[in-house]
Amino acid sequence: RSALSHAIRGYAFDGGIFIAHQEGERHMVSMELMDGFGLGITNETRRKFVNGFREGDRQSVTRSRLGIIQRLNGVSRAYEASLRSKIGHGAVNEDNEACVLIAHDRPLFDAVANVLIRAGIDVRFSEDVEDTKLPALMTRLKAGLCIGRGESGIWAIANDRRLNEDEVQTVLMIAAARSGQRAEVVAADMPQELCTLISTESVELIKAPRAGHGLEHTAMERGLWQDELFEAEAAAIRLCALKREGKLDEIMALLPEIAKEHGEVKCSWREIGRVLRSLVESGRDEDLELIEGVRIASDDGWVLVRPNKGLKGCSIRAESFREEYAKELCDIYSDKIKAILANADDKA
Repeated sequence: RSALSHAIRGYAFDGGIFIAHQEGERHMVSMELMDGFGLGITNETRRKFVNGFREGDRQSVTRSRLGIIQRLNGVSRAYEASLRSKIGHGAVNEDNEACVLIAHDRPLFDAVANVLIRAGIDVRFSEDVEDTKLPALMTRLKAGLCIGRGESGIWAIANDRRLNEDEVQTVLMIAAARSGQRAEVVAADMPQELCTLISTESVELIKAPRAGHGLEHTAMERGLWQDELFEAEAAAIRLCALKREGKLDEIMALLPEIAKEHGEVKCSWREIGRVLRSLVESGRDEDLELIEGVRIASDDGWVLVRPNKGLKGCSIRAESFREEYAKELCDIYSDKIKAILANADDKA
């Protein structure tokens, strides 16, 4: 998919269609429509496309109608060359184990293995090992880095510490800043402590929502696109390069330990709007941020309240340097939301 995105941008196509066989179903495929940035289109645009396709004249499908100007057999090779450029030619720190473990994600392994091997980095794949047992497997393989794919990006294990997706993004952004990047796009719900850490590298941070490819579109529109921040394959390659050069350990040492707590309060989609409005009205402007839900800052942490994925309740995410305070924040806002809902029921 990333290779096709590169081709769309490189050839200045208006868009594309990514078709993939569904795992375990030989005769079933999934189809994703992509825009001129090589990004997935919004649901609204997809509906318009499908409706227009159904209502239009039925004509035979030809190369001309599809807008195919040439075969794209070289797309994968061109993308591999792009990934190789991210390994760089920095000095190699011999103290870092030149072995990388890719966990659970066969497509990611297939995309990066050849690039890493050609760079002199041994790469292994593990499909069935539980996450809790990955550090032990790394020790047996003498792997200095383990990489996997999460819901919103790449996670990694190094130096007996697991980095979540936001922490990996922070590492990559700091590395980019030290190479001259002066502005970067971050998710609106990225922990404030990580944003502050990135800002200390004299970087301007531009916040955007994760939903609807908001991050990617903002980066493209502002000319701040970096492959390693938005493509799992490029992120994995860049992490390997930083590890081999000894820079990953140095940046990881800067990362704060942040305690996280999650909660959820069930309610209807109409009540979600009432809850968010009430939180905004009762909060102080300087403590509020309204990009993806309502984010409220406090002295030792922050909490984000937003609709859950199914619009069937409010999701609560609290973070703090102190584990007990993160839990306390989560409980406080769970109770606040329940009180708002109860008050609305009493008035009704």
